Amino acid sequence: MRKYLRKISWKHAMFTLFYTALLMLVISPFFYIYYVNNGLPIFDNRLEAATIDHLESVGLSEDEIADSKVVRPNYDTSEDYYKAHVFVSFVDDPDVYYIYGKEKYFGDIVQYCEKEVALPKGNQLVREAMSYDERGCISIPNEDTEE
Repeated sequence: MRKYLRKISWKHAMFTLFYTALLMLVISPFFYIYYVNNGLPIFDNRLEAATIDHLESVGLSEDEIADSKVVRPNYDTSEDYYKAHVFVSFVDDPDVYYIYGKEKYFGDIVQYCEKEVALPKGNQLVREAMSYDERGCISIPNEDTEE
């Protein structure tokens, strides 16, 4: 073992260690900001499972859910909620995706008032009342209403 330790250039090892620590120090704020805004992608399965549990607690069964997927939409959402949303479609409304989000601080699953409707030319956000609406839905901020 001593033979190998003598061959190590301690100057080179300290240089590498110093610059690795400096690189980690510079990069870590970017990872933290991403985590605060978006959550970790590892937790997508947990978010989807929590949404399914929320739907079951509201009184819906898994047989009524046609599809659910985690999506990070390109439109802005409230700062109090994670960017990742769960789009849920039901057997009765297969072309309508109800949008669910998770609160950052308390972890509650909430439904957004807006829904994404699949149209022949693409998807469109609508705010109409539909069959699976929940009371106390959260509105997605609109650029027109912000000051």
